[in-house]
Amino acid sequence: MSFDWLSPAERGKFLDFLFERFGIPPSRFDGFVLYSRGDYVSALAKGAAQAAKELEGEDGGIQVAKLTHSGFHKPATRGAQVFGDCATKNVVDLTGADLKALVEGRRVDAPGFQGFVLLRLDGLPIGVGLCREGRLESQLPRSMTEHLVLFDAGDAVKSYNRP
Repeated sequence: MSFDWLSPAERGKFLDFLFERFGIPPSRFDGFVLYSRGDYVSALAKGAAQAAKELEGEDGGIQVAKLTHSGFHKPATRGAQVFGDCATKNVVDLTGADLKALVEGRRVDAPGFQGFVLLRLDGLPIGVGLCREGRLESQLPRSMTEHLVLFDAGDAVKSYNRP
């Protein structure tokens, strides 16, 4: 199997989606090539892409989004963390209490939002959420949240490794 590199037209369409939905400028991906594998679009640094071609690599890079059954792209957590730093639209800034509620499986208020949003904590992108009818639910993967310890005192959040 080899990489299914996006054509310039496919790349443009995908980057237009990211810009229209999240305000992420296409220039944020200037140092990357995009490819699809299954339902995912991933980004691979240009130098790594050249090496992958020469070595006949099969996979690599950062998953940016998944094509859903309804035909829309759902941002991937890692892609949101890496490329969401310059998002200007459909971004929800969380408090520590909001994050705690989401990790515990509860919804939080997010009036004015609908669909997939990027989540930030203290100005840093942390992942993806889904807003329906003004309520936000977590799309953070369990592998990311299962080792979080969230405190009720203030907005303190810390991560640790369980034995």
